[in-house]
Amino acid sequence: MLDALTPEELQFIKAIEKYKKINNKHFLSWTEVLKVINAMGYRRVAKPEAIPVTTRGRVGQPVAET
Repeated sequence: MLDALTPEELQFIKAIEKYKKINNKHFLSWTEVLKVINAMGYRRVAKPEAIPVTTRGRVGQPVAET
């Protein structure tokens, strides 16, 4: 599975694992995930898009944000 990941996905997983190790956590809240994402340098710069729905690895119709 790890060989199928993009470099960006692998970087994200490593950042999450580092946060978990440093903070002695097994599971992160969504707030903590957002902190990791922001710490990686990501910022919202574009309008939000619909979130695609995946079903068993296949992309379906996007779900509109509420």
